[in-house]
Amino acid sequence: MFRSLLISTLLFTGCSKVTYQTSLPQDAVHTHREIFFLYGLIGESEVNLKEYCPFGISSVLQQQDAVDVIINYLTGGLVSPVSVEIRCAKKGAQATFPNVQEKFLAENPTNLFGGEQ
Repeated sequence: MFRSLLISTLLFTGCSKVTYQTSLPQDAVHTHREIFFLYGLIGESEVNLKEYCPFGISSVLQQQDAVDVIINYLTGGLVSPVSVEIRCAKKGAQATFPNVQEKFLAENPTNLFGGEQ
């Protein structure tokens, strides 16, 4: 049984990275971990970007790095952490937006997964 758990953990884990980036210059950086369960299938997380960055965001990085994968592996997939790095825009920064999504993300920093809180 332990062997099958080990094999399934190795098959279902891996590093991943998602980045949302705007053309605003960066100022402060905030990092934290979000915890999910059963290989990330259970759990919900909302990151209120306006709380961290009142002047808008420069970029948001959501990743499962090596430490997160090791935690996932050691717990047999029961705990699946995800690291989030938020880079705030400088106060008064102006940017040109090459597309509609970037403009919306920079001007409406509500939460990482969309919607209002």
